[in-house]
Amino acid sequence: KEGQVEVSKADQNVRSTIVTLEAGEHFGEMSLLEKQPTSARVSADGKVSLLVIPRERFLQLVEEDEAIAARVYKALALALSRRLRYTSADLATWKPSFDF
Repeated sequence: KEGQVEVSKADQNVRSTIVTLEAGEHFGEMSLLEKQPTSARVSADGKVSLLVIPRERFLQLVEEDEAIAARVYKALALALSRRLRYTSADLATWKPSFDF
């Protein structure tokens, strides 16, 4: 609803920011859909107000109303596609540096 969150990954002692999400964006959809642990850490960047949808309630909602389910799954698919495209572009321009 309000504020920003930072999505990051940690590998041993190194923490890397993946993206900063603004109000209105969502996160946690992979865990919601797959019922798996989260793949990244989300931290508040200042004051944040969130809406939380428990998995059980989400599943109940999409099973009860096909129209809502179609809209929600379309929105999730588009968001995941956008994020994958962004990640692919980042990987295409990433150049490792090797010290010999």
